[in-house]
Amino acid sequence: MSIRKRIYVLALWTLPLWLIAVAGCKPGLIGPEKVPPQNRIMLAGESGSGAWDTNDLVVGYQYRREPGRLTISGEIEFFGGVSNFDAFERFSLTLYLLNEAGDIIGNRRIAAAGYYKEVKPISFDRTIQLPDGTVAMAFGYNGTVVSGGSGDDGGSSWQFWETPGD
Repeated sequence: MSIRKRIYVLALWTLPLWLIAVAGCKPGLIGPEKVPPQNRIMLAGESGSGAWDTNDLVVGYQYRREPGRLTISGEIEFFGGVSNFDAFERFSLTLYLLNEAGDIIGNRRIAAAGYYKEVKPISFDRTIQLPDGTVAMAFGYNGTVVSGGSGDDGGSSWQFWETPGD
């Protein structure tokens, strides 16, 4: 087989791999671009409160909206599989900011834990700048919990997450 033919065959075999790799760079594949209506929390009036719950946790929150900014505070309580572990390897709660169409126009991490801190409720209190056109918010999170040390030395670990597009 000639060099030219080998290059052609190699290109045919590797092209699908390159296409998959490039598709992985599309912004919407990392997180949702649009949040479905059932996952949106409308920012009605100057203030509000509520609870957002999943199989892993409940976020109790209160917010106060002023021109151009939002103050949000609350507490995260962990349930289900997360509560069966001893410590966080890492955890992050993200607040997604949405326009009227449900497009994500901004996001901010509003709570975090890690470095093997005990799994227990986490309080948060943040003031963030709101992008123009913000009318709603949504939550998302990701984390890893561990028990009995890290996964490499005989312990166990579990990853958990939720995105507003789920």
